[in-house]
Amino acid sequence: GKPAPFGAIATVQNTSSADSGIVGDQGELYLSGLPEKGQVMLSWGENVATTCTFDYSLSIPESESGLIEQGVTCH
Repeated sequence: GKPAPFGAIATVQNTSSADSGIVGDQGELYLSGLPEKGQVMLSWGENVATTCTFDYSLSIPESESGLIEQGVTCH
């Protein structure tokens, strides 16, 4: 796959809070305060063809920086 487009809006699905973020120019996304498992929707346009979702799990070990890094594939 390809990195998510720069400026795409990420929204955490099925949470009571409005967790969101923006994709950076290298396809990176930083989010905080997430539930241990969940799903994120990316959107970068006006229609369904410009959205995708991915599942995440925070049960993987943190990196030396204290961040949890996870490669994902959007569907």
